[in-house]
Amino acid sequence: QMLDSIVEATRDSNKIIIFSEFIETTKIIASYLEKKLGSNEVAVFSRALSEGEMQVSANKFQNDDDCRILICDKSGGEGRNFQFADRIIHYNIPWSPDELEQRIGRLDRVGRDISKDVISDVIYCKETTEEDVFKLFNKCLNIFGEYLSGIENAVLEFENTCRVRPSLDKLKEVINS
Repeated sequence: QMLDSIVEATRDSNKIIIFSEFIETTKIIASYLEKKLGSNEVAVFSRALSEGEMQVSANKFQNDDDCRILICDKSGGEGRNFQFADRIIHYNIPWSPDELEQRIGRLDRVGRDISKDVISDVIYCKETTEEDVFKLFNKCLNIFGEYLSGIENAVLEFENTCRVRPSLDKLKEVINS
């Protein structure tokens, strides 16, 4: 049912990147979407591929109008420019705001049409830790509402507010004494 909702989301967007934390999950998603939509519409960018195969997938996604979906593991969140894509689907939300920033930053970068917002969908199960992480990122850090420049300051402010840093410093004092 979750994968069917992804199929529906693809109908409204030209280019979509689906991120998952896990290589096996990217394989399952790719297999399902290829059966539903056809292999010409789907490309995979994963650590399970060689550098050459990843480049072929990136080129297919960027240059082939029929290829509308790129499924990525963590490797897709670093060092690639996909500013021409319309939407990100976070199949698994990372627990690190830095990793989330990397993902969104693949689309929200120099060269992107400034009149087009990045649509960022998050899939999570209700009443789970993943939902709590989503709420923290969305409500407290406003990650999905604005571009993330300055996220380091927000995280530092959050740490100081929660008094995490002083507690860690106190713990280091105890250990070192």
